[in-house]
Order: sequence, then C-alpha cells, then structure tokens
Amino acid sequence: MFTTRKEVDEHVHKMFSKVPPGSERDMKGWAVGRLYSKIQEYSKAIEHLNAFLKINDDAGAHKLIARCYKQQKQPDYQKALDHYQRSIQLNPKQPDVIKESCKILIEQSNLCSPDRATFWLELASNVEDLQESELLLTLRMRATASTADSAEQNNSMELVIKKELMSNPNNSLLQLRLIQTFLEKKRIDEAFKYAYKTEMEMPAQSQSIEWYDALWMVLLKSESKDTTKDWSFWQLLLITIDRLLQLNLQSDTNNSLGESLALLFKLDQYVYKFSLLADQLSINGGHELHQRCLEHYSGQFLLHAATVLFKREMLSNKNKWFNTVRAALPLLLLGYQQNSIKEKSSYWQRHCSSVQQKLLELWQHQAAFRCAQLGRTLHGCVQTPPNDAVNQVQGLWPSSSELLETARQRCVDSQWRSQLYQQLYTHPETKLKEKSSHLVQDQRLQQPLYEWPCVAEIEEFEQLALQLAPPTLEHHVYLALSAENLAEAPRVYFYKAFRRDSRKNLSNCSVDTLCQVDVDIFLYATVLQAQRKLEVQRETYNSSHVGNRIAADRPFMFPFANIVGRNELITTEQNSWWNVMQRIHDNVNINDRVESRDQLQFGLEVIRCQNEPHIEIIMLLQLGKLLASREDASYLEQRIEAFYKLAISMMIRHQEHKLEPFYRYFKYLNANASNVWTQIESLAEDALSYLNRRSIKMGNLQEFVKDIRGLRLPMATYLQAESYRQLAESSHASRVARQNFQERRIECLRETKALLVNAADHPLNSVVQRELKVSLPDEQYCSPEHHNNSSAYEDAEDDFYTGAANALNRSLNRSRRQAETQNLATLQLEHTIKELSKQLDTLKVDVGDGMEAMRQEVKTLADKFDSLEELLKKCKINGNETQTREADAAAAAAALGLDEYLNLDDAIQTNFLNTMPPAHNAQDRFFPPAGNVPHSNAAYGSPMFNQNQMYNYFASQAQFMRTPPAPTNLPPPFYGPRPPTNFGVPPNMYQNPTGAPFIDGLNYGMPPPPPSLVIPQAPQSQFSQPPAAPNVPIVSTANFFNSASAPFGPASVQVPQNAGQATQQLPPSVQLPLAQQKLMTATTSIPLSTTGVITSISASVPAAPAPAPAPVNLSATSVSTSVTTVTTTSAAPVPAPATVFNRALNNQPVEKEPPANVVITSSDPLPKTAVATAQPTLSVTIPPQHIKPSLVQTTEPPVLAGSDFTFNLGNKTSSNIFSGLSASTFSFKTQVAQAAAEKQREMAAEAAASNDSVGNEANNSFGGGDASAELDYDPRPDFQGIIPLPDEVEVRTGEENEIVEFSHRAKLFRHVDKEWKERGVGEIKILKHKTLKTCRMLMRREQIFKLVLNMQIGESFSMEYMNGQKKSFIWANFNYAESSEGEMERLACRFKKEEIAQKFLETVQMCIADAKASHASESQSET
Repeated sequence: MFTTRKEVDEHVHKMFSKVPPGSERDMKGWAVGRLYSKIQEYSKAIEHLNAFLKINDDAGAHKLIARCYKQQKQPDYQKALDHYQRSIQLNPKQPDVIKESCKILIEQSNLCSPDRATFWLELASNVEDLQESELLLTLRMRATASTADSAEQNNSMELVIKKELMSNPNNSLLQLRLIQTFLEKKRIDEAFKYAYKTEMEMPAQSQSIEWYDALWMVLLKSESKDTTKDWSFWQLLLITIDRLLQLNLQSDTNNSLGESLALLFKLDQYVYKFSLLADQLSINGGHELHQRCLEHYSGQFLLHAATVLFKREMLSNKNKWFNTVRAALPLLLLGYQQNSIKEKSSYWQRHCSSVQQKLLELWQHQAAFRCAQLGRTLHGCVQTPPNDAVNQVQGLWPSSSELLETARQRCVDSQWRSQLYQQLYTHPETKLKEKSSHLVQDQRLQQPLYEWPCVAEIEEFEQLALQLAPPTLEHHVYLALSAENLAEAPRVYFYKAFRRDSRKNLSNCSVDTLCQVDVDIFLYATVLQAQRKLEVQRETYNSSHVGNRIAADRPFMFPFANIVGRNELITTEQNSWWNVMQRIHDNVNINDRVESRDQLQFGLEVIRCQNEPHIEIIMLLQLGKLLASREDASYLEQRIEAFYKLAISMMIRHQEHKLEPFYRYFKYLNANASNVWTQIESLAEDALSYLNRRSIKMGNLQEFVKDIRGLRLPMATYLQAESYRQLAESSHASRVARQNFQERRIECLRETKALLVNAADHPLNSVVQRELKVSLPDEQYCSPEHHNNSSAYEDAEDDFYTGAANALNRSLNRSRRQAETQNLATLQLEHTIKELSKQLDTLKVDVGDGMEAMRQEVKTLADKFDSLEELLKKCKINGNETQTREADAAAAAAALGLDEYLNLDDAIQTNFLNTMPPAHNAQDRFFPPAGNVPHSNAAYGSPMFNQNQMYNYFASQAQFMRTPPAPTNLPPPFYGPRPPTNFGVPPNMYQNPTGAPFIDGLNYGMPPPPPSLVIPQAPQSQFSQPPAAPNVPIVSTANFFNSASAPFGPASVQVPQNAGQATQQLPPSVQLPLAQQKLMTATTSIPLSTTGVITSISASVPAAPAPAPAPVNLSATSVSTSVTTVTTTSAAPVPAPATVFNRALNNQPVEKEPPANVVITSSDPLPKTAVATAQPTLSVTIPPQHIKPSLVQTTEPPVLAGSDFTFNLGNKTSSNIFSGLSASTFSFKTQVAQAAAEKQREMAAEAAASNDSVGNEANNSFGGGDASAELDYDPRPDFQGIIPLPDEVEVRTGEENEIVEFSHRAKLFRHVDKEWKERGVGEIKILKHKTLKTCRMLMRREQIFKLVLNMQIGESFSMEYMNGQKKSFIWANFNYAESSEGEMERLACRFKKEEIAQKFLETVQMCIADAKASHASESQSET
C-alpha cells in the first residue's frame, strides 16, 4: 500500500497522533513494523517490534524481527538466531524457521556451538523436506566436528557419513557425499571400489543424476590406468553412461538435448572399444557373457539414438516428421531385434557369480522394456484400422508391409549408417571420429530383419518389463498406455506383500487397509488420465496441421523418454501417493509423518468413492467396467457398485444442472466434449445393466429404481419399467400395489419411447414398441395423432371424448388382461368370461355411437347460442351509440348557447317526416300481401323487423366468409357488379330487383324458395321516381344479396328512434357519376318529397359498426361539415374496411379503428306554415373537435360542378305544407357550426399565446378545429421537479482522443497457477490515438465496467492461435489494467465467430505494422 518512507512516516504519525504514549501505542508496533519491513526500512521496523515484544511475547513478532536482523545492512546473526529460537519455542510447527536457522548455522560456523547445533538438529530431523537433504547432513557434520578432538577433525566428515550409512544404508545422498569426500581427498581407488560395490548391489536403480555424475568422475580418473582387462571397470562404465543418457533424455531442461547428444556419442565410442576387447575380457574361458553384454548395450544405443532423433524434432517444432521417422525406422527394427530374452539358460549362466547373475537379470528386464518401447513405436507409425476412419492420418503408413518396404529402401544404400551418423552428431569434432563409431563399423547393424513385431509378443515384453527396478509410477503407466484392456493382465508385480483385498468396510480408509486392489485401481485411473491427455494432444496436433502431409507423419506412440519427459502425464500428488505406498510396502515407517498418512488416506478415499466425488463421470464408468471384466470380479462387486452408483448420481445431478464444482484428483481433459458424453451414455447402459442384475440378485429392485430415477436415458427408463413389471409379478405385492406398478411401468415405457425418438437404430426401439402394443393394443404408437383444426371448443370437446374413450378402452383392456392371466378352474367360468367380454364390446360400440350423436347435438346447440349472443351484443351496441351521439349533439349546442336554433331546425325536419304514409295493418305486418308484394316498411319491434335484422346478420357473415372480387379494372355496369357467388346463401333466397332481367337466369336450376324465406320488399308503386339522369343511374335496393349494392360493406338495417318519433330512412342506393367517384365534397344534400319513403338507413348498423367516412378536406373558411351517408352500387373512392370477426372469440366484432364521433341533430317539430316551398335537408354534422387531425388535409379541395346534387323520391305535388317550397339546402345547423368554429378558434388562439410547448405548436398547424381539440389533451406534459438535481458531472474515460479500430464482444482468460481462468466478458476494443498514432487494447467487463485489459500494441507484440482454434488467440505482454507499472500476464481471448476473430487479428497486425513504420521513421529522423 505504501511504497516510500515518507508515506509510511505520515501514516504512522497520523495513527500515533490519536493514541497516547504507552502500552496502547506499543501494541501497534507489530503492524507498524510490518509496514517498515515491506519498504526495507529494517532499523525502524526493529524499533517498533521491540516495543511490541516488551508487552506481548508473540511467535510471529519474533520471526519478523529475526528476519529484520538478518536482512539489514549489517546483519546481526546472533540476535536473529536468538529470536528464531524463541519463536520456535512458542510455536514449534514452523518448518521455514527451522530451515532458515540451519542455513545460518552452516554459513556462520562461529555460531555453531554444540548445544545450539544439537537443538536445531533435533528439530530438523522431524521436518520431512530435510530428511535426506544436504543441509541436515552438513549440520550433523558440524555438530560432530565441534565435539571431536584435534586428531579426529580431519576425518570427521568421513566418519559422520559412515555412521549415518550404518543406520540408513540406502540413503543415496549419504552415498553421494561419501564418494565426493573420497574424490576431494584423491582417494580414487577407494572411490571406485565403493561406487562399484554400491551400484552392483542395486544396479541401475538410482534416479539421481548427481549420483551417476559422481560415478563418471570416478571412472574418468580411473581410466588412466590399464583397463583393458578390468571387467568391473567396463561394466560400471557402460551402466553409468546408459543411466546418464536415460535420465538426461527424460529431463526437460534447456541443455538436456546437447548433453544427451554428447553422452550418446560417448556410448557409441565406448561400445565400439568394448567390442574390440573380446579376447582380453574373457571370463571363465568363454566369450558368452561378453557377447551378451555387447548385444544388450548395442540395443540400448539404438534405442537412445531413435529417442534423440524424436526429441530433437519435438524441441525444434519444425514438423519435419517425414524425414525423421524414415531415418529412425532402421534403428527401431534393429533395436527390437537385439534381444536374447527367449533363449534358454545355458551352462555358462549357471556357473556365473551372484554379481553376474544380477547383471543378466538386469539386461533381461531392460531388453524387455526396450523391445516394448520400440515395438509400440513401430505400431504407432501405422495408421489406425479402417473401422476407425475418423482418426486416420493420411501421412502415416497404411500397413506394416509398406512400412517395411520403406525401411528396406532406406537400407539399400550401403552408406545409410554414415549418413545417419552425420545426421546424429552435428559437432565438427564428433564427425571426425566416424571410423571409431559402433553404429558405422559394426557389420551386424548393416541390415535389419524385415519382420513385423506381433502384438502378443510385445505384450509379453511388457509383462516382463514390469519387474524392472525401480517400480516408478511413470514406468507402470507407460507399459499400460497401449493396452486395449487394462484388466486382462496384471499391471503391478512388486506389491506381493499386500493382501489381495481389504477385509474391512470400504468406508474405512486408514493406512493399514491398503491392499493390492487399491493399487490396481489407482494405476487404472492414472493410465486413463494419461491416455486421454495423449489423445487430446494428438487431436490438437492434427487439427493444427490439416493438409500438411510432412507433419502428419508424426507417430502415435514414442519411446518412454519422449513421452514421460515432456507431457506431464502424472501429477505431483499422484506420484507422491505412489512413493508413500512403496515405502509402506518396503516396511519404511511413516507413522511419524502426518502429511504422508493424510496424503495416502485421501487417495484411498478417492479410489473407493467415499465422501465427495473427485473423479470425472466417464472415469468412474470406465473403472467400473474394468473391474467388472477382471477374473476376480465376483469378489469386487461392492467396489463396482460404488463406482457405478456414484457415476449415475453425478449424471442425474448434471442433467438437472445441480452438479457442483469439485476437486479432480484424476484429471480428464475436455470431459464435457460431445464425443465424451456419447461414450458416457454407452458406458452408462452397461452400468445400468450391471446394477439391475445385482439388484435382482440381492432382491432390492425398489432401491435400484430409486437410485436411477431421474436419469434421462432410454436404458434407465426401460430398466425401471422392467423392475416395475417384476415387482407387479411378485407374489408379495397386493392388488393395489400391482396395479400401481403396472401403471408406472406403462409410464416408463412411454418415456423410453419418447427418449428413443432421435435414436432409430437403438436396439430398444423394437422391444419398447412390442411391449407397448402388448400392454395397450388399442392405442396407436406407430403413427402420430392427427391434429383437429376445428375451433377451440371443438378441439377441447374432441379431446374430452377421446380421453374418455381411451379411459374406457384401458379399463376394458385391463379387465381383459386380468381375465386372461387368471388360471381358470373350469370351462364354465371361461365361457362366462367370454360372454361378458362380448357384452362389453357391444356396449362399447353402442356407447361410441351415442357419443357421436351427442357430440353433434352439443355442437349444434353451441352454434345457436353463439348466434343469439352475437345478436344481443349488436343490439346493445347500437342502442348505446344512438343515445351517445344525441347527447353529444345537445351538449355541443348548449355549450355555445345555440340550442334554440337546433330545436327550430329539428322541428322543421320532424314536421316534414310526419307526412310519411301510414303503416300497414296488422295482417300485412305479419304476412305478405297478395301477389307476393313485399312490405314497404317494417315497424320497429315487429317480427318482420327482427327477421330483417337476422337476414342482415347472416348476410354480413356471408360477406366475411368470402373473398371480395377485385373492384378495379372493370367498368361499372348499369346494375352494378354481380358477385361470383351468393356468399353462402342458397339461390333464389332473395328476389331479383326490377329492371335486372339478366339476373333471373342465375339460379342454376334450383327451385325457388318458399315464400316464408323471401325477404319482403316495398311495392314499386309506392315510389314515384323521375327519370334518372344519364350520369346518375338509380338502382333499386330491393334485393341485398343478388345485387352489387355494397357487397362487402356493412348491411343496412333499420334502427328505432326515440319515443314518439317515426323511424328515419335514407333513400335507396345511388351510384355517383364517374367524376364524382374520385372525390366527394364535404356537403351532400338530398331533398325529400312529400310522398318519398326512405327505405334504408346506414347511420347506425346493428350488424357491424359503420365504417369510417373517407377523409374530408377542410378549408379555413368552411364553417361546417355535413355528410349524408348513402348506399351506392359501386365502390367508394376510399373503400371502407369490412367488419372483421374473430371466430376464436365467439364471432365477436373486433374494431380495428377508433369509432368516428358523429352527431345526428334532431329537434321537436315546428308548427306548420302556410307557405313553405323549400324542403329542409337531413344532415349529419361532425363537430370539428371530433375530427382526427391525421385524417385532415390542409389543401383546399377542388370544387366540382354538380358536387351538390338533389333528387326527389315520390310526388312533389303531395298534400304537404312544405310542398310549395323549392329544394334548398338551408339549415340552422350551418350557422350553429359557424359560431362554434369561431368560438373554438378564439379559444385556440388564447391557448397558443399562453402555451409555447412544442406539442401545441405542432397541433396548431392543422387549423382552428385541430387546435381546439388539442386543448383537451396534452400528450407531453411538463412537470417541474421539487428538488433540483445537481450539476452534471463530466465523466472522462480516457478514450476521447482515440479512434476505435475494432470493437466486439469477447471472453478474456488469464493463465494463473498453471491453468486458464476466466477474466471476464465484455467489449474488447483496439484504440488508436489521433495524434500519437499509437494503438492499445482495452476491455471492460460488462455491467460493472471494471478495467481488465489495458495493453499497448507495439512492434514486438505477437499473437497466435490457441490450440489451433480459429476463434481463440493467446499472447503475453504487460497489462496496465490494475497498476500503472504494469504486470506481465499471459492472456487469451475467444470470440463467437471466426469472422470476428479474423477481423480482430487483421486489426492487430495492422497496428503492429503501424508501430514498426513509426519506429522506422523515428530512427531515420534521429540519424
């Protein structure tokens, strides 16, 4: 937190200013001392820590002050040791304190007193890390030397080491130290004798490179003597070089390849020299042992040479496997054939010494291991079998014969060994010694035997190689990597001291329960982990080198040193567990090491599936399958069941997304891959079958069903069904329980069938289909059910009756099955049951027929109820609209004080309407008159009126159900266009209009309908019509359906008026002239004659709401808008939308447009006047405030000649008091509308002056009427806040002066603790500075906007694909997201698509190029 002395001083001063001097201030000394020690101000830290220790003797404070004394400029080691000693006395469990104290004692010999050395030596002996360390050994020597007299001080080191070796003879560190002591004293002979004796006791078993380096130094100094006849020298020499070369090849250090090449050259030269000493090194009078030794180390040299070639190619990463593998083929074949393992024991072998017998046994095991490596490598150079075409690599040899042919062509050239020698040794000095090379000069290496090693022979070699010491975990894993079935053969030989299996419960995982089966399972799990890692590495390599045939020649398998040294197939924790297990087997006491016991116990819990899971699901299933395939599987049923149950439980939790993250002791790479889950499902079927068999054997089927319930696998649900079947067939189950089991069985079978939808080739398909047919024969499972496309009510009804019928069928089938399964005692009972079945079948047929008839009746009644409900709703809507419009008209007049004028106008019109002819008598109201003369008018509330209303309703339904014909591109006929069909109405239902003779022949041969179904029509004699104008033909509307009068508009239905008033009717349908069809004027007047009768009305339509009128053009000078709605026989200029019905809502009308606010003016009648020549007009006034602004056009409409037209119906000379008046359009409503408009304009002007809002200004542009309408509603109100907000603060992101070159969503990862961890998801940007032209990479996390990436893109910036994936990149650079100094981080990002990733890569490359260009320009400018 604080980085300088000044900052810490200020902080301490501020902290101490609040605390008075004394104990309370001293208590803060530890915290203050830590602050000063972090900035390396050790003197100040010691001052405050001493103050703290005066009042509190704490172990941590003593430890900190001791380090301060040790690290200050003038260290005080004496005080440091004193404080370390006090700290360890307060807290003995501090191994770091013990190590530091021992180092001080060794470095400062003057402080190593006997008492102090003894004190720290006892503590260090209990630390596991110091058990075999040189630090502890040196401390012991110092303690012994301090107590010895002057005569013994010279030999004190040697005496201490020998004394320790007596108690621990296998301590390699003590042995190494003793040889180094001999070399320091130049006692070469003693060093050689001790080295030979020690190595021959356990030849080639040490894993320490330092040990063999010391032996090599001893051999080099002994080589000056005559060694031509010294067998022990040559034997120790060959063992030492072979082990050094093997350990260096396994090492992964930077200089390991160079050291390996130097050691390989030495081995080549010494083997050649050893081959020349056959006569001098003869033992027991023969050359057999010499030849066996020469043959063995010649084979070892060939193995190491091939390993060096492969390691060089791996480290260079040049993908030149094509040449490397072909160069190594002769070495692989020759090395495999250099063995005498199968030779029987000869006479000379029985007379060899014990040391020679050990050497022969060592050579045999090493030769077996060598042949196993080379044989598996040769098989790894051949493609996989044809049935595994997915993993085939085209670069490898397709067969072994072609590989042998390639090797034969390679060895045809007699100089191939010289060429290989030059390829192996690149140093100039080594190339000059080709004549002394065993590879080039030995004639037995000229041509190999072109024989292919068989797998059975390689497996024999692997079994023999398991006896090679030391039995490391890497050694056992490599020998089992290529095995097809790990459980076929034993994989461990050294654990014979353990019992076969644990006799106690598996939950007891103590150290004393360790057994051979535990070791086998641990090895199986480790091998599965290693196999998966190699498989993933191969898949990654193949995907990154697609199409590169030279790189595709990389073998699938390599020698031991190439695989174990680089791939890290085994974790450190697993290796430690194996080492502890070996110590227990070798009777090494570990009871005093708590960490070792805990480590071993945790590994036992993992492999015994105790406590929480620590293994992947697929590994659990694989381990269970391996144990089940063993010969002793019958004794391992408890372990197999534990593996399978844990795997099934984890699968269920994974499918339910409830599997919590857990620590994986054995790591299985890419465990969530799709191919892995396919393998898991296949293995799970075997696991379920095993658990099912075991549950049947143990008699716990219900527990088995409980364990697998919830697992969505076909085999799981099918086995549940089988378990329920067996439970139902059990004699212990009751009748109710059997029925429940059978129902659950059917449910499981159905679920199995649903899970098998996408698995047509699964063997359970036919089984499940057959069982379902047998169990439910009446149900169709092979074909999907047909969906009923009728209405929702019919679908629900059909589903109900279908379910009822299925329930009845299931009950009958259940009764039939129960009757069939019973064992009938007599034939009479069987006959009775058959008769009962026949009666039930008959009853089922009768009930089915009755159900069908009942279903039709219910459907008919439902349709009738729907029709009645529609009629009631429409009548209700019609009455409400009439009352609302009259009330709006009266309110508008009263608001302006002009109600008197309106009353006068209504009185004139009422007096005119009172002159209508009287109604028909009662008989004519209910029955048609003679001669089929229809009624001219039907009174409101009469049956005829209701009948007309019903006819109009069905007419509107028929119009809705049919598609209207195209009204355009056809000349309007005289009688109007005839529809293509009658819209669902039977022919001759309605009479044809008079004057349309061509319609009479369109009845299609159908008989005329009865008189009761013919719509009544007004007699033609009642109408007195003048001849129609040429351009204005008059068409009779007696027939509504067989004519073309508004075929798709709403039907015209009479509507009652208020009490005491006659029914208002409009004139018949009139077709406008062509000139007037394009544009209708704002006012249309229709004068009425004294005898004229209005036969239809369209102001209010009960069948459907009236369509909105066409947009009317208003001008500033217009004072009123008067529209008379008429029924025309041709399409209107703007067609009104047809009424839409929704059948899903019981045929209720749906209003898709807001209703027009229309006011129908009316008033009381006025007294009759003597002189009245002008006839009043019946007008419909729409107030300006009810006109929608969006429908108003501001342009002045053109005035057409004849836009105001009049026509009369009936006789003008009728006895009417207004008969003398001429036709006129005079009405008081015009003046009333003018006054209302002026008043509204004044109010709008006042409102506009007082309100300056944008919304009012926009609305005032439409005119006075629109402004008045907007006064009532403000769509954007403005509210002022009570509490004002603070001033806006400008936030700067630092990106203001930069250009965004790339920006897209991505996921960022960071490599921490040897694994990739997610850093966040957000927009990753590449920004370029406008002036500096520098680029950087920036990313903030979504939602929280935390900065996670801030990285400069310079000329040295590099980026590459991650594991060959085109959507992911990896790079390393300084990240300035968390600190201004920057931290070196290894990052990776992943995009959703490859196109985005490619664009990101191109942008980064462009930035790198710009950085290089700018750097070059700066360099030129400086020069």
